[in-house]
Amino acid sequence: MKKNNVKVIIFDFDNTLYSGVDWTTTWSEYCKQGLRQVMKDYTDDEFEECLKKNEMDVFSNRKVVNFICKNNLNMKEWLKYRTETLCELDLSKAISISNEELKKFKKDYKLYIVSNSVMSNILSVAKYFDIDLSLFEEVLTNDYTHGVDKRFYYEQIIKKEKISPAELLVLGDDKFTDLIPAEELGAKTIYITTADYTRKSLGL
Repeated sequence: MKKNNVKVIIFDFDNTLYSGVDWTTTWSEYCKQGLRQVMKDYTDDEFEECLKKNEMDVFSNRKVVNFICKNNLNMKEWLKYRTETLCELDLSKAISISNEELKKFKKDYKLYIVSNSVMSNILSVAKYFDIDLSLFEEVLTNDYTHGVDKRFYYEQIIKKEKISPAELLVLGDDKFTDLIPAEELGAKTIYITTADYTRKSLGL
């Protein structure tokens, strides 16, 4: 039974619905290769010089998106790269939340996914872990038209569901992209560090 006035729960995807992946080397190299694709008109020397100038020594999605915006590069090329290529993550030691647990959330709440991943990655990982995406009202992916954080998508869901911000709960692992924008709207948030949680353990 519900213990709060929350009506809608938004889940991040990576490191929230599943976790335990070592992103450091593979993900950084994947992002660098993607950025090179975005900057395909640059020579290798120009590319490396631009990275050095912008202090891009370690790569992440957020850093690449900010880099693209700062240098007036083509964001569509980044999204195209991510849609057409999958980062070869080792999921063998990772864990995911079970469909049975998601069904417990769904008994009293409407569920959404809002992710900075692209749909091809989400579908691939969901298939690997057998995560039933039909349990969610909608799976939304950020096209970065409104920035790297997810405030725009939260606002759209609030409007669609005709709820107040206080009736929204966001679960995510990234304070900057997932949680702070929600808190600024007046929504509730829970910081997730592992997919090994349950509705009961979150106090819902």
